[in-house]
Order: sequence, then C-alpha cells, then structure tokens
Amino acid sequence: MRLTQRTVILVTAAVASFAPVTMVTAIPAAASNATATPYAVTPAIRVTATIPVGLNPVQVAANSRTNTIYVTNDGDNTVSVISGHTNTVTATIPVGSAPRGITLNPRTNTIYVTNIEDNTVSVISGHTNTVTATVPVGASPFSVAANPRTNTIYVANEVAST
Repeated sequence: MRLTQRTVILVTAAVASFAPVTMVTAIPAAASNATATPYAVTPAIRVTATIPVGLNPVQVAANSRTNTIYVTNDGDNTVSVISGHTNTVTATIPVGSAPRGITLNPRTNTIYVTNIEDNTVSVISGHTNTVTATVPVGASPFSVAANPRTNTIYVANEVAST
C-alpha cells in the first residue's frame, strides 16, 4: 500500500483467542509429574481504515473516553478531528504555524498542540473543537505531554533546550 502525505491509518491489535495457542508438556527425567507451559498469543494486527486528513500529518492523539482522534497537519496548520465510531473527519481546526506535538487530557477533554514556528501551544476544547487559548512558550516547541491527574502540561522546546 502506498501512503500519501494526506493519509492517516488506524491500526488495531486484536487477539484472536484468549486461550493458549499451544501447550507444551515437559516431563522431568527424575519426576513423574508433568507441567504445561503455554506459549503467548500473538495479536493479529490489521489496517482498519485509511482516512484522508490535512496536508503533512505529523502526530496523533486519541481520547479513549470520547473515541475521538486528533491529528496535527504541519502543511496546512490544522488539526483534523476524527470520529473513532465512523472513521471520518468531523472537524478541521486552524491552529498556529507548523503544528507538531499533540496530547490531550481525557478528564477535561482538552487538547494541546505545539506550534513549532510561532513558539506557542494551542489549547483546544474537545467539546466545541475550537481553540480556546494560545499560550506562548519557548523556542520551537516540539512535543507536549499532559498529566490528567494534575492537569499539568509539559512542553519540550527544541531550540530553547527547555
């Protein structure tokens, strides 16, 4: 399969069986009792959908509570919002210049996007799919992480080394 710059692929891992695939019986030379050792089940991995998104998708985050997926699109300064129920884009949100990193807080349904060229983080409401704030940060914010328990956001600024 050939991938284009405007494609996101959702991959799922599904275990075909919960029971061990094979049992091996080992009989010690000096003992008459046997032990069985199960082999691990290898999950089946398959492509479940190919979804067109914005130009040059970079990173992805998923909210398991809402079954919503968010993709940063570096080439057109947007975030694509995908419904995990229908595997379709439900919204496209304009953000800052060259969005890269993305994370979310599932407790607050808030999404955070680093914009590497304008040194900001866009804060997005997952309820309305709109930018609610733009926060200045250090030079070239590359990645972002959220602690849902404390609602603390951590940003790594590549050029600022902070």
